[in-house]
Amino acid sequence: MDTLCIHHDHDGISDDEVKLWLNGVVPPIYLSNGEKPSINPTRQALEQTLTCLDKASQPTLTYSSGLAAAISVCLTFLKKDDHAIIVDDAYSGTTNIFQYKYFIKILFIFPSYFISLEIV
Repeated sequence: MDTLCIHHDHDGISDDEVKLWLNGVVPPIYLSNGEKPSINPTRQALEQTLTCLDKASQPTLTYSSGLAAAISVCLTFLKKDDHAIIVDDAYSGTTNIFQYKYFIKILFIFPSYFISLEIV
């Protein structure tokens, strides 16, 4: 697994782009401030590496922040009056958006007390 992180095929990345890496093992970190961060070579390499490591059948999708990931889940799977289980020390911005913008009912649990999941 150690070498798999750097020696897997970089699908979708052209040979010209790999040459731009100057024969480096991984691409340099590209800053992305445009409208399409999904075409950032650094992000592409990360997503492809995670997909390979997980042996996933679907491509991996990364987000620029935890809040962006949480909102994506909320908009994809939850609707008004649904319930969500969230750790009690989650970022308050996430819980506020879930509760007050999307009206998701939240059950807060302590991450160290897995027994609390059995109650649900």
